[in-house]
Amino acid sequence: MRGSMPLTLRLAFLSIFLLLSGCAESSEPEERPSDATERRIVSFSPAISRTLVDFGLMREIVGRTPYCEALPGDIPVAGDLLNVDYERLIRLRPTHLLIQPPAATGVQPRLLQLAERHGWVIGQWPLNDVADVLSLVDDLPALLTSPRDTFEDDPGRFEARAAELEREIARLLQQAAEEAWVGTTLFLIGTEPITAIGTGTFLHEIWTSLGGVNLIDRKDYPQLTLETLTRRAPEAIIFVRPGVSPATDPHRLLGPIARSDLPALRHDRVAILRHEDAMLPSTGLIEVAEELRAIMARFRKIDRDSTYERGETGAE
Repeated sequence: MRGSMPLTLRLAFLSIFLLLSGCAESSEPEERPSDATERRIVSFSPAISRTLVDFGLMREIVGRTPYCEALPGDIPVAGDLLNVDYERLIRLRPTHLLIQPPAATGVQPRLLQLAERHGWVIGQWPLNDVADVLSLVDDLPALLTSPRDTFEDDPGRFEARAAELEREIARLLQQAAEEAWVGTTLFLIGTEPITAIGTGTFLHEIWTSLGGVNLIDRKDYPQLTLETLTRRAPEAIIFVRPGVSPATDPHRLLGPIARSDLPALRHDRVAILRHEDAMLPSTGLIEVAEELRAIMARFRKIDRDSTYERGETGAE
């Protein structure tokens, strides 16, 4: 037949077309379709994302940072607060932007301008300590239901969940004095240089709320010399390594500190804080507090066993 194409040639063209179509597909996650009554959240903070999961809002998150490990990988990355993908952000059509602004720069002006132009609701929290986490939990119910009468859900469920989380945090941060271990504890996050966790951090607040004593009385994350550490003589060391294998020997993480003559090493009061949320000021602190409580119990047991041995042998 005139104008017809041989079957084999047509199949070849079809194969090439399908191959090129497949290559043209993006490897990026697809943006989720929108609905006028659907809450669409973009989270620019791993800590906020973790808290949203505890509020049961994972399905309403349409954008995230590349560091939000609490969220599935099929949620599109909208960048982070230092590098926002503005084109993608606009395509995501968010209703809410939840932000942990950098202390030095704050929220980028362009992000604020876009939010005002498109009617996006913005929530922002510094998230350094437990009080900041409680503010986040307390603020979320009103923020998530703003503007009112837009979303088809019960606002009371967010308020009930917030109250539940606040009670759980309060309960975990209360411990009887006789259960506390009060030796000086060094929290480490690195050894080259030696970097500790100081005051004004949520881990400091959790540990002291449980009755512990942080060796470091300086703010944030100070760096120390080995000489200073030897002079301060911590009685326990907790190395903060989120997600590290349970088989990891804490002494192997200490680097040059492991060769020092410290009370913590002599009495084997060395532990790893492994929880994945150990560096995230979020509602994940509930589980972090439980892990720290278990570490504190181990330190108390070491002291009890040591006292028993001294009593058995008559040692001073």
